[in-house]
Amino acid sequence: MTQFKNSLRDNAKKTLNNVWSLRPPKIRQRIIYYHSICDWALLSHSTSNFRQQMRWFSENKILVTSVDDCFKILSEDHSAPIIGLSFDDGYADNLDIAVPILQEFGHSATFFVATGFS
Repeated sequence: MTQFKNSLRDNAKKTLNNVWSLRPPKIRQRIIYYHSICDWALLSHSTSNFRQQMRWFSENKILVTSVDDCFKILSEDHSAPIIGLSFDDGYADNLDIAVPILQEFGHSATFFVATGFS
């Protein structure tokens, strides 16, 4: 189990390093989504991993914003790299863990909150 979790985290780090190198030269935006940020769930990003990703975006001068703002900025011919960040499902850790980390780095995001199930 620990080996599997380490493998997932290693792959996430590799993905971050490749996220911009795989794009065609003129495309400067990405939409990235998360479900959960917590240290115990197998398929979630850990708090430290999420913080590291947000730090990496800041250090590389990549604007991280809501999906709506991402498209608005792109319509103004913004040439700098930009990420539209979203969280699906509205887990409590999105508010308790992700929001403070986003604020720490001056980022924003879109949160999709499930209000019920049928």
